[in-house]
Amino acid sequence: NNGNQFSIEPPDQGLCVGNGFVLETINDVLQVYSPGGRPLSPVTDLNTFYGYPAQIDRTTGLQGPFVTDPSCYYDPAHKRFFHLALTLDVVPETGAFTGTNHLDIAVSQTSSPLGGWNIYRLPVQDDGTQGTPSHTDCPCIGDYPHLGADKYGFYVSTNEYPFSDDPGVFGNNFNGAQLYAFSKAALAAGAATVNVVQFENLVLGDGTPGFTVWPAQVPDNRYATRDNGTEYFLSS
Repeated sequence: NNGNQFSIEPPDQGLCVGNGFVLETINDVLQVYSPGGRPLSPVTDLNTFYGYPAQIDRTTGLQGPFVTDPSCYYDPAHKRFFHLALTLDVVPETGAFTGTNHLDIAVSQTSSPLGGWNIYRLPVQDDGTQGTPSHTDCPCIGDYPHLGADKYGFYVSTNEYPFSDDPGVFGNNFNGAQLYAFSKAALAAGAATVNVVQFENLVLGDGTPGFTVWPAQVPDNRYATRDNGTEYFLSS
């Protein structure tokens, strides 16, 4: 983006393949390739991809939203590419986090990632604003999102940390993993409104808080059909 994009470590690489395309994304760009590795698109920074101002305007010094933790998925049933990122809003003059942040989901409008995309944004600060629930010590960050899908649902999980000063931002306070279940068909169809259900503060059977609850990605339409569709998750 003409030098107006930050580089971020770790790169948080993501890859999805389908319909003769390879989409790779890292902090904080993406590019489309052929299966043989030939670039089919320019390198595109994620701020531009999601329609935000540049992450840093080198002329004015103003900063745009902080986009991070990208990943992607190709859905063979609907023949759509999905791209996911976490976006943290900032004060343009200083780059300081405001506390509001959201999951950004981009869904290709066709089976090609080279065309248009529909973009959905879901607030995840969980402080009672913008329709979010009110959780302990929030506003919080929906950190380290991961995605997966079954036959009917598209799932995103996060690790929720408060933006607190004690013991420090992203410190030892932890509210637990959050899980968001979307209608996959509605996302694939580009619906103006998509149903989503939040499962709050997940815990394992012994009461241990869920952490990095990672949804499964199902290859080749081999979905589990029990109970009208079953999705599996792992927790670290």
